[in-house]
Amino acid sequence: MQSAYGPFGSSWAWLTDTLPALSKLPAAMAVTALLLVVSGILRPFDRRGRGLERLTILWATTMLRIARIRMRTEGIDRLDLSQRYVFVCNHASWVDIPVLITSLPHRLTFLAKRELFEMPLLGACLRRTGQIPVDRSNSRKSADGLRKTIEAVRTGRYSLLLFAGGTRADSGVGEFKQGAAYLAIRAQLPVVPVGLKGTAAVMPRGARLIRGTTVEVVVGDPIPTQDLTVEQRADLTRKLQEEVHSMVTGAPTQVQRAAAAAGSSAC
Repeated sequence: MQSAYGPFGSSWAWLTDTLPALSKLPAAMAVTALLLVVSGILRPFDRRGRGLERLTILWATTMLRIARIRMRTEGIDRLDLSQRYVFVCNHASWVDIPVLITSLPHRLTFLAKRELFEMPLLGACLRRTGQIPVDRSNSRKSADGLRKTIEAVRTGRYSLLLFAGGTRADSGVGEFKQGAAYLAIRAQLPVVPVGLKGTAAVMPRGARLIRGTTVEVVVGDPIPTQDLTVEQRADLTRKLQEEVHSMVTGAPTQVQRAAAAAGSSAC
């Protein structure tokens, strides 16, 4: 079981532990703005981006404290700390990113909309911490972005984290797209299904209050991709979606159902 708030568990506890419910969202926005200003001051002196990475973890930890979110983790021991991965996860809430930053023991890079990289301070912070811009409005630029993403993940020092559904799903698990499987196969990195349980309840779509709750991060077994081709990405996508759906809902996977049926017939 990992610490509820990651490596900066006691940071700003005097502030976040006393916030009333109505103050959570304004406090989260204020802290985010403050840390962006600090990152702008730090950036010229932080050529390797290590300071900004620690600042990002501090931001994520503080967001969880403000929201009064506690975490349970399962399956972290399945990961090799010396190995880079492509993590594929369901997406249900804005809090998913701080939850994953504080719970996964790897240096992570995300795909983010190119518009975010054009924003003052935030764009510079995203670039310095290794995040990858994606232009969804132009198919040619999007394809070029995918090629750069594959090269960056294949040769870089970060693991890639992808929300396979693309957008938030109110139910907790949306329909997975094939892009995550495609990137994992092309990068020839093991792909890891990750299930998030409970984050949708933190701030449902249209809500104005952040609700404190306990969320769970469930990490599945890494799936090798060395022997897979891009033509098999649909099968890999279905397997990933089934694994994540099982983690979130508790429903057995097809393999588990088949094993149970075989066991019953043997009896």
